[in-house]
Amino acid sequence: GRRTLGLCLAGTLAATSSGGWRVARAAEGEVPAASAWFKDADQGFEEEESYLRFAGIEEGPVDRVKRWGRSAIRSARAGVCVTLCTCEYAWLLRKDLSNDPDAEAAEWNRVHDRCAARVRDLCYKNGGVYIKLGQHVASLQFLIPENYVKTMRPLQDETCETPAEEIREIVRSDLGAYPEEVFSHFDYKPIASASLAQVHTARTNDGEKVAVKIQHAGLLENSRADIATVDFFVRHLRKIFPKFDYAWLAKEMRINLPRELDFTREGKNCEMCRDILKESGHDVATPRIRWDLTAPRVLTMEFMEGVKLNDVEGIRKLGLDVGDVAYQLCDVFNHMIHIKGVVHSDPHPGNIFVRKNERTKRAQLIILDHGLYAKLTPEFRINYCKLWKSIIIPNPEELREAARAMNCEPLHRLFASILTCTRWGQIAKGDFGATVQSEDNYDHIRTNYRHYLVKITELLASLPRAIYLLLKTNHCIQQANFDLGNPVNADIIRMRKCVQGVNEARREADKSWTTLCHVWLETLHM
Repeated sequence: GRRTLGLCLAGTLAATSSGGWRVARAAEGEVPAASAWFKDADQGFEEEESYLRFAGIEEGPVDRVKRWGRSAIRSARAGVCVTLCTCEYAWLLRKDLSNDPDAEAAEWNRVHDRCAARVRDLCYKNGGVYIKLGQHVASLQFLIPENYVKTMRPLQDETCETPAEEIREIVRSDLGAYPEEVFSHFDYKPIASASLAQVHTARTNDGEKVAVKIQHAGLLENSRADIATVDFFVRHLRKIFPKFDYAWLAKEMRINLPRELDFTREGKNCEMCRDILKESGHDVATPRIRWDLTAPRVLTMEFMEGVKLNDVEGIRKLGLDVGDVAYQLCDVFNHMIHIKGVVHSDPHPGNIFVRKNERTKRAQLIILDHGLYAKLTPEFRINYCKLWKSIIIPNPEELREAARAMNCEPLHRLFASILTCTRWGQIAKGDFGATVQSEDNYDHIRTNYRHYLVKITELLASLPRAIYLLLKTNHCIQQANFDLGNPVNADIIRMRKCVQGVNEARREADKSWTTLCHVWLETLHM
């Protein structure tokens, strides 16, 4: 017990003194190892190029010292939170409650609740990147204790607003002039705000109404220090609790956050999405990017109006069929994943609007946010298709083969249960939810989660990195279908796309008449 406490306190001291200043200096790019992070993120930064200079941010000595001080304070808060939580879990693990399972479960729940509340409060106090991390944690249903998921959910509705004066400075720094000089009209009152940015309406000098997405002040400057802090504590916690390795969470943050903070990348993602869906014939709209008014922290795009994806009454008032909206949603995102190998990682209702296409009189989806995408390798995409196909049409051998290719064969039953939110016994019998998994399944998983915690941690460490975003996307689509009243069978739509993805790969690999006929018959059957 004393050794664990000593390690915790030593870790906190390291983070808030030399470690804290080190992660603060990492934001300047002065720590050599940090320069590799953006290479991992495929951002293309050169080692000798300052990260802040990339975004056109100029800092004097006083500003730099202030930023180091803020980073040290933020790291200290994180250190205190991690130390208290670590001590609670270390103390709990020393208790022998094996003779009373009910008391043991209750004690674990109490500790999870207290620690989750501390982490949530830390996210609120530090803001910015920490809010984003908390939102990500809230989406990891059945991957981490349910207490954390529930406690972090309020962060998904958390909005922060950057004052007008700071907005003016960001636009001046990135676009070379103040908003009133760049635009003929600029509304300083944001129409939407999220953890990383807020959106303003404006009118360009050529008369076009646009939406201007502006990154929150200080977010970019603090991001490297925040990433380094989270990575530091996750690595040290792994030394204290070897069986509970959440290094994958820190790695996801280290790789994906820089991508989301570069708004020029988001603009390119938006155009990529438009091209993919136009080629496939889907009726989906994405905003046109105004590249002449776009920079790393400022994204200017066509202003598009519609109702939110989960606004059932609003959809009906437009004279649209809710079932058609749900079908298009499931079809579009499954097509992107299983056919094109592209994953939009955050398709929640705030990022997707619905409007009526006056030409077809049908619903048209508008995908507004394109901050984070993942690209699947052809091999991974095919194995993922096979995995889902073998779950929906039960085929234990094909499931085991696909799981082996994804490096999780020993735990393939657990993985299938997490993927579908369904007990393995039902999956094996082909009796898993047609439109949405039952509340009974959720209760069963929540009740028994603690018994599988070590195995789940082991599973997550072995899976390819892309699977984390896929799990999040699957959950968002499933939840959206639920919010619309479950009007479509999402599993059938997914199965068709999986079969199509597998068959297209087979046709490319073997163009013999036998294969072509077999593929044609299977496609016809679907």
